[in-house]
Amino acid sequence: MQLPLAGIIMYQIVPSNGEYFGPYLRYTNMDIDLGIWLGSVLIISTDPQPPTVHLHQSQDLSPNPRQLKANPIFTHRAWTFYRYDIDIQMGDTPTQWTYAVTSNMGCIRFEFLVAGKHERTWRWVAHSCNDFSVSVKPEEKVKLNGPGHMWNDLMQKHLETGGFHVQIGGGDQIYADRMWRELPLLRVRNYPPIIFLGNCG
Repeated sequence: MQLPLAGIIMYQIVPSNGEYFGPYLRYTNMDIDLGIWLGSVLIISTDPQPPTVHLHQSQDLSPNPRQLKANPIFTHRAWTFYRYDIDIQMGDTPTQWTYAVTSNMGCIRFEFLVAGKHERTWRWVAHSCNDFSVSVKPEEKVKLNGPGHMWNDLMQKHLETGGFHVQIGGGDQIYADRMWRELPLLRVRNYPPIIFLGNCG
């Protein structure tokens, strides 16, 4: 059965930077005995030559940072999902790390914090929802300064506390509510009712 293209045509989703989606940093685990922090970076691109990702301690300005390998883990249409695995030897104190993504657009750098090997007071942050549901009126969104207000507040807290070690998204990270109202195929009445579970207004 061929899937209809209505939704794909209506929602022309493109990366905000015009080239790739991401990067998305993921904390995976840690080996307590060996003191190794494990994580990855995900980038989704149509370019057959994926972006390069280099990793180094933020204070280390040596000209030879470690290059991470791009592992293609999934393909959808023209898009390839690349995972760059990270393993970091943890120090005795918290360490700031930098990863740099280089593509045809140039180079952009991101930082993250890795806890000390024996540190047991990790700072966590959890959030739910990354946008407003369709039931929220535009004027209400304006009063709340839009969804970006939460992220600005979170970044301010990140700076004030010395950095969060882990961030957990609890759901509703991708909002697709509009398609249930706007795509004719999904408005057909002979479909069973769809129930949305969540805590967002």
